[in-house]
Amino acid sequence: MPRCALIGVLGLALALATACESSGGNKYEESWEDSYDHSFDFLWEEAQASITQYFPIAVRDVDNRRLVSDWDTSLGYFSGQGRRTRITVEFEEIGPSRFRMKVSEETQENTEQINPTVASEASWEATESDGAAASRFRINFERRINPPERWRDEAEKSAEGAGN
Repeated sequence: MPRCALIGVLGLALALATACESSGGNKYEESWEDSYDHSFDFLWEEAQASITQYFPIAVRDVDNRRLVSDWDTSLGYFSGQGRRTRITVEFEEIGPSRFRMKVSEETQENTEQINPTVASEASWEATESDGAAASRFRINFERRINPPERWRDEAEKSAEGAGN
């Protein structure tokens, strides 16, 4: 294949990959999807426990299989420094006892000019999210449903010791 044609094909592939990556979703929101082979009740309880380690839960909608955390707000001393973040967890059944979990994070910035440290006067606008809160949730959730081997070994040893 001639060099020009190869460069053209690679350029086209790169353009398509970039378009596919940015076409879905909101630029102000980070999100991930994972699938799990567990019952909905188990996943629902573990998701609630994982969220409440960092945020209060604002919305528990079991009918629509959706959890939304309350805003984690940090006011800044200057306009544009204050931020608030919340996460949303949604479950979709994709088979018997198989669910897809989507975790998204939304971040807003306080643009109040006069009193940026007064929560009741804050003026919130969407801003790019770094995904840290959603990542923290996902890691905590994964560790809850799949504890590390050493934790299981220690739990089994304590259970054996208690049975003697």
